[in-house]
Amino acid sequence: MQGKVSFEENAMPAVYVGVDMCKEWLDIHLHPLGESRRFGNDTTGIRQLKRMLARCRPESIVMEATGSTPGCWRFWRQVSS
Repeated sequence: MQGKVSFEENAMPAVYVGVDMCKEWLDIHLHPLGESRRFGNDTTGIRQLKRMLARCRPESIVMEATGSTPGCWRFWRQVSS
């Protein structure tokens, strides 16, 4: 395709985020990027996580909580606001 720009070549693949929550940490994995990070489960860590999610614009986020279901909902409200 000489002289033509293909936007699909430079397009970022769909990113899926897995979140494993516990009282102290948020372990994050980005698929298919293969990137894993750990954030504190506190105001600072959630702020950092929100910045990362804004950059990668995930297709979906899947959460697994070692603790309780209400903890997942609190986390979701913080991240989605």
